Amino acid sequence: MAMFQNTENKIKFNKILQEFSQATGLATVLVGINGEEISEWHQFSEFCAIMRTKPEYKKICEKCDLYGGLEAAKEQKPIPYTCHAGLTDLAMPVVIDKQLVGFILSGQVLTTDQKFPPIYQKSDWHLYPELLKAYKNIRKVNAQQVKSAAEILRILTQYHFPSQQIHSPKISYDIQDIEEIEKPLVNANRKIHEHKEIRSDIAKAIRYIDKNLTNNIHLKVVAEHVYLNPDYFSKLFKSQTGFSFIDYVNQKKIERSLSMLKDKKRSIEKIANELGYSQPSYYCKLFKKITGYSPSEYRNQL
Repeated sequence: MAMFQNTENKIKFNKILQEFSQATGLATVLVGINGEEISEWHQFSEFCAIMRTKPEYKKICEKCDLYGGLEAAKEQKPIPYTCHAGLTDLAMPVVIDKQLVGFILSGQVLTTDQKFPPIYQKSDWHLYPELLKAYKNIRKVNAQQVKSAAEILRILTQYHFPSQQIHSPKISYDIQDIEEIEKPLVNANRKIHEHKEIRSDIAKAIRYIDKNLTNNIHLKVVAEHVYLNPDYFSKLFKSQTGFSFIDYVNQKKIERSLSMLKDKKRSIEKIANELGYSQPSYYCKLFKKITGYSPSEYRNQL
């Protein structure tokens, strides 16, 4: 991250992103490896600006940023994708001395002729009137404009930072390991998103689950919450999401634990307990089953 601590480089990066945004009309921001914002916002849409003032959605936006960036790092090129709100974004990896240090994120538009792969499941942002109002003003473009913008951004950064290896095919293995660990969770979110429009009662159940991940979540309780018979709810949930109820709950709990593991003062036992697992060994077993790694192995890569 030393490059971004250099005032001259930060000013230069901000200038590049600012001019790119002014020329293309696309929003841009430079973020670090954990999704934290490093540069100023450029041409941010009103919709996304409002979205990021709401803590619950800001976290989801940052996850989309991170997952999109990791996909771009894996592919070693700018990658367009669809975020949780249905907007088209693109991510470009920033690689310095063979180390992935962050991502340039751009977009915040709607594509009229093509939808790019979803990076995260749809959120319930439409429940907020101010977001619905702002959504109507989001700029519409075609897919080729997004692809062309991605190429321009790549060329710009390569030109201004040739010695910094901004676009390198050799990314350090520790970053690849983190991406591989998180990949099953990204794919799980895509699987849910790829199903047809989620029914309102199942969407309500998903919101309930997401808000209660630190509790023991029982199928019967959630079924009652949405006024459905438990057996019918169980079958409906799987048909709508592609996951059984218990598999979905465990996927979301393990996903939540990824951010918790970044706090190295928190023991794995405490994290397991906070997620409603009375037996840490069961949490560790689930974590490895879903990601292919143990919680300790994931933590050691951070």
